Amino acid sequence: MISQAIDLAIKERQSDLDGLTIEHVALDGGSEETGEWSTERERGNALAAAGDPSVVAYIGPYNSGAAKISLPITNKAGLFQGSPTTTWPGLTKPGWEEGEPSIYYPTGERNFVRLMPRDEEEAVAAAKWAATLELKRAYVLHDGSAYSTGLARRFVAAAPAYGIDVKEESGYEPSQAGQVAEEIARSQADLLFYAPSSTSAAVALAKALEKAGAGVSVIASDTAINDQFAEAVGESASGWRFIQNYAPLPEESDKAQAFAGAFRQEYGTPPSLFAANAYDLANLILDAVKQSRGKDRAAIIRQVRSARGYAGAGGTITFDENGDRLDWSMSGYMLAGGKFVVDRLLASAP
Repeated sequence: MISQAIDLAIKERQSDLDGLTIEHVALDGGSEETGEWSTERERGNALAAAGDPSVVAYIGPYNSGAAKISLPITNKAGLFQGSPTTTWPGLTKPGWEEGEPSIYYPTGERNFVRLMPRDEEEAVAAAKWAATLELKRAYVLHDGSAYSTGLARRFVAAAPAYGIDVKEESGYEPSQAGQVAEEIARSQADLLFYAPSSTSAAVALAKALEKAGAGVSVIASDTAINDQFAEAVGESASGWRFIQNYAPLPEESDKAQAFAGAFRQEYGTPPSLFAANAYDLANLILDAVKQSRGKDRAAIIRQVRSARGYAGAGGTITFDENGDRLDWSMSGYMLAGGKFVVDRLLASAP
């Protein structure tokens, strides 16, 4: 679907490019044995793109782990790289894994943007949601991983702006679920924020909280949004809410609806947000190619990264100095009848 969205953008824009011919080459990043992305394939794809002077942009990859492989290669080559899907914060910001993000930018210059919000913004969305529920006293839990600890830290930093007092921040292992649940019950917190690294850890905590009679509202990150969690906990998670780093196309946007209609007409299926992001990236690149009259890689990097208030199919796009998108939308889920259902949409703007 991402590749199709890029093709659609090029098809729509070809007559607008002052005679320039643009070709989209879709590269397979999957392992022949497993179908999953592989280090070897991603490195090979990036090296091929970086070494071909006719290539002006590298869109992708899908996974953050793969981006860690290709980004230093495109950076050394001065080749623009944009991702419609990656969310790992360390690709653009320090404080996650050692050496990040400088290890991805050996030239010292940034050549990357992404269209999805960083994972850590789930914590901000959680604080925003908690405020609408008038939850004021939070217990923050993490499991010691870079992901979980980073989101916990981000929630603690965001909480005061939403009138939330963090009563306690604590580490957690599944073997300690009963003890931690009792501590939460004694804390008199009315909110627990938790970013689990695994479904099993989330399941253990949900069951322990019910047994301890903690009576606390839980907002968790999207690791727990899966059938395994729903089947294992049943009604134990009736007080849980979940933030997913994803949202449908904005219904109020004429640009989004025009893209969705054109995509459906061309391919016979509705597009995802990831497809809209790829379409927007392709159009930003095409604008830069047209402006620079072709293959000026440095000019393309500068122009795309300088996007401010661009009206895209996936929403308004403004990049900060790190290449992160300033605006975001996320989905808030609840568990009802064993199914995850969207309760509301949360956005960076008020």
